[in-house]
Amino acid sequence: MYAFIHYSLNTYTNQEWGFGNEDPKLFNPSNLAPDITQDMPNSGEKFSSNYYIFFGADKMMFVTLNDEANVTGFRYLPPQDSREGLVTHYRISATTDWQKWETLGEGDFSNIVNNPIWQTVRCKPTRAKIIRMEGLRLAQGERMSYSDIEVVTEK
Repeated sequence: MYAFIHYSLNTYTNQEWGFGNEDPKLFNPSNLAPDITQDMPNSGEKFSSNYYIFFGADKMMFVTLNDEANVTGFRYLPPQDSREGLVTHYRISATTDWQKWETLGEGDFSNIVNNPIWQTVRCKPTRAKIIRMEGLRLAQGERMSYSDIEVVTEK
């Protein structure tokens, strides 16, 4: 079974196409299609009921946690079969309310193009519900991509 759920700001404005002038405060993915997702079986891929991953723009990824947590790190596994969309320079931020963002880390993933392994960004424990990863620079292409993402939290 496969499922593709397209979920964006247009979900809240009831428009097929956005114009870029919508108020970001309208975006509130706190309960992503529960009437649909509750019946989806685990497809055998990495399955996490702890968070949702989605793109807000070509070079901006969001991870929303089901519950607030003390975030201590973020892990990025780049695409394994292509340099297209591979993030070389990043900024990772967190918030609890979509309003006030705190930067968890900013920098570059040294030698990631030649060695596309897990990249870990550690940070001081920060209370968060939403994590934002910005691809400040990509190896190739205009849209960031990933093979896997993990949010590291205090136990």
